[in-house]
Amino acid sequence: MVAVCARVDRQTMPTSTRREKIFLLNNVLDTCHKNSIDHRTPALADKVAQIIKVSGFSQPTEKEYVRLIVDALFWEGKHQKEFRFIE
Repeated sequence: MVAVCARVDRQTMPTSTRREKIFLLNNVLDTCHKNSIDHRTPALADKVAQIIKVSGFSQPTEKEYVRLIVDALFWEGKHQKEFRFIE
């Protein structure tokens, strides 16, 4: 099992709730890239869920955001481009 950690720099995090979520989602994607987690990674959802737990999301939304990140990683695999969440 790979130990993963997503550290959020609170000084650079935007203040709007929507912007915070987008910022955190992009941080999760960056952490996946740093740990070589992509659409071909075994147990992908479990690894993404581990990253999301330490990223500051609340429990009820974790499942939704795991799906978003997994979809983004599959999009990257299909299009061979880096995916970014934007406003």
